[in-house]
Amino acid sequence: MYNRFRGFFLKKTKGGGFMKTGIIFYVKSSKDLDLEEIKSKLKKFYPDADDVEIALSPDGEDDIIHAWWRLTVKGIKRIFLKFVEIGEKMEPKSYAEMKLVG
Repeated sequence: MYNRFRGFFLKKTKGGGFMKTGIIFYVKSSKDLDLEEIKSKLKKFYPDADDVEIALSPDGEDDIIHAWWRLTVKGIKRIFLKFVEIGEKMEPKSYAEMKLVG
């Protein structure tokens, strides 16, 4: 999973610098989760990402749109969305991924 994305994270801009990259993880889980613990575990899987956000619910403060807005406010231009399920041993299983544009 990680090696597949490695080339995407290091995209140069016209000015010669690197474009910031963020990932939104839409997390599906059957139990209550500690957001900071999940965020730190997911960040370890993608160390080249500049920032990581978690989306849990379809509506409210933890939805995908709010996570996207929090990343764009920080100046992050390349945002990926990954659908993840957290298992019993707190290990993430990835299902689908896409790049958000807008």
